[in-house]
Amino acid sequence: KEVMDEVENVPSEVDEKDKRGRRDLRDIQMVTIDGEDARDFDDAVSIEQLKNGDYKLGVHIADVSHYVPEGSALDSEALSRSYTQYLPWTAVPMLPEKLSGDLCSLHEGVDRLAFTCMMRLNKKGEVLEYEFQKSVVHVKSAISYEYAMELLENKDPDILALATVARLLRANREKNGILELISTEYGCDSVVNLDLTVLPPVLQYEYKTIED
Repeated sequence: KEVMDEVENVPSEVDEKDKRGRRDLRDIQMVTIDGEDARDFDDAVSIEQLKNGDYKLGVHIADVSHYVPEGSALDSEALSRSYTQYLPWTAVPMLPEKLSGDLCSLHEGVDRLAFTCMMRLNKKGEVLEYEFQKSVVHVKSAISYEYAMELLENKDPDILALATVARLLRANREKNGILELISTEYGCDSVVNLDLTVLPPVLQYEYKTIED
């Protein structure tokens, strides 16, 4: 009951007073890229290629801590659950739906509170400078991996720039001896009376590029 009482006190939309003191990044073209069946969207990215060839990369993470103060009943409940459990027919969220699926989810077309890391990288993918800041963001597009791949094939400038930076960063990590652990992840198309239609994993290089 204490948890639900705290949730009741959370506003239904981002309050204007909560935007004060944050870096306003709502005019930046940013995108979320997730699977077709994604239920929440906790991160977004933005990219800009500068005149000198450098890249200005932004990584924007939903600011959950704004709504879940340390030591609160919500915090304790989330700690005991540890993570959201995804099942083929449902999900058991770590946080109540009002937070996990709404205020703490970077939905397309609405203002959200976030933590942002803005980085400048050179043409070798080396980070020249970076800055962490609390921000207000407004995702312009929410797309799937599949659609991102289509855009990549059609040479969309923003997705192409993101893919280029991803490849550079991966090459640098591999040069530094990255340890990569790969697991096989199956999906399912439908569930009827617990009868699952299992989908084999798709292991395409482009998916890896988008995830990076």
